[in-house]
Amino acid sequence: TAQSVTADYWTAVSAVGQPPPEAAGAVRLGAAVRALAEATIGSSAPDDVLVEAAGEIERLTRLLEPYDAPSRYEQALRQGGTGTFLNHPMIGPANGCAPPIALHAEGQRVVGDLVFRTPQEGPPGCAYGGYDAILLMTAGLNGQAGPTKSLSVRYRAPTPINTPLRYEAQMEAPEPRHGVVSGRLMAGDLVCAEGRAEISRSRIFHR
Repeated sequence: TAQSVTADYWTAVSAVGQPPPEAAGAVRLGAAVRALAEATIGSSAPDDVLVEAAGEIERLTRLLEPYDAPSRYEQALRQGGTGTFLNHPMIGPANGCAPPIALHAEGQRVVGDLVFRTPQEGPPGCAYGGYDAILLMTAGLNGQAGPTKSLSVRYRAPTPINTPLRYEAQMEAPEPRHGVVSGRLMAGDLVCAEGRAEISRSRIFHR
């Protein structure tokens, strides 16, 4: 039923906040990769330090290459406990590319807290992209998971990096085949962006 699908989705997303013991290594590695990216982007280190660091990273890459996989899902199913969000590109703690966003519910709204760092910096001091993720996740948490059919975003102010941010989103019009989600991105009381998305409901997103 739609209610059970929604409950399963919430359970899977909530599980990201408490990864199972078997995911400890992957979560630690994800955090280390994020820290490495922050230390790398915009670094003022001299060339000899950068060359030494590159050599170490190349050595570690060779260590991991034999275990490379064409998709993130096998690892997520093996180590994620519940659902496949352990290494999700926006909320997964085991994904070194994820900010990551910490999701929770506040009444009928889905709220995501995060801080963008230098790896997400576009214009000086400002974050770049990533807005549609909270809208898609909100649809899924309301039993309307699927690909984004349309997305409109109004950018009202630059989104700062190194600042606590909050995504807020809610369903406007859930339908059997699609739903409409609206949301905004806040930096304190400052509205950085407002968006609206139409989500096509798809069974493949309810596995």
